[in-house]
Amino acid sequence: LLFRLWATIFSLSVRADAPSPAIFSYAVAQCRRLFDIAVEMGHEMSVLDVGDGFPSVTNAYGLSFGQVARALSGAVSLFFPQERFPHLRVIAEPGAYFASSPYLLVTRVVDKRLIDASLLTSDETDAGTVGYVYQINEGFYGAFGCRLITGRNPRCSPLIAFGEKLNTYAAVYGPTTCDTDVVLPLTRLPPLQVGDWLVWYDMGAYTMGNCETLKEGELRSAAIHYFENTGSRIDFVNCESPKSTSYPAINKDDELAATVANVLINDNSESEEKN
Repeated sequence: LLFRLWATIFSLSVRADAPSPAIFSYAVAQCRRLFDIAVEMGHEMSVLDVGDGFPSVTNAYGLSFGQVARALSGAVSLFFPQERFPHLRVIAEPGAYFASSPYLLVTRVVDKRLIDASLLTSDETDAGTVGYVYQINEGFYGAFGCRLITGRNPRCSPLIAFGEKLNTYAAVYGPTTCDTDVVLPLTRLPPLQVGDWLVWYDMGAYTMGNCETLKEGELRSAAIHYFENTGSRIDFVNCESPKSTSYPAINKDDELAATVANVLINDNSESEEKN
């Protein structure tokens, strides 16, 4: 038996690392061309999906959510005027926008190697300069599989800063021996020691269930702790998942938890001063 399936929706997809908001306008324009072709074939389309992968409100690199929103809004108004498409539904998939910023990931340095910085930068002018390769206890086949989907390099900083300037080239790798277990191919960090902690920001989207391609088996899941930021303090609370699986609160006397809380409070204070 043959069945005819009539589609009523066109969807665009622009990578999160798009260099210009004009790319979103171009994608909407191409969808309008597809709408017109469908009409010529006797088929009316009714839904435009403007895609997913939108940057979070705290995204520090690339396009901001405001730039993307303005580009999409202007393009939809231009290419899909209401008088021509009175019944058009515009939808989106903003899961990453909502999920990214609520989560931080804290990883530990488990190994380090001293190398020539030119091997990291591929620039001969950096020959003779100190560089470091750090290995941490989470990698590409875990939370950092998000790099494959978003196209963005994650952003990190030392959990505890001792005043060193960010003048050292570094690369960060995951815990496996796989050549593709790259977390951050090039960054600048103060010199770190084995046992130091790194805080990774905007780690709530595409960061779970990324280990299916790892031949060595499933990696241990990261411990999840919930907190509530009240502005002047951060309260660590007990929460339950929809499956009624209880996650223990971080012990408020725990040194790591207290340090993370202080980092968050300081970050919020700096953001408010800038605004």
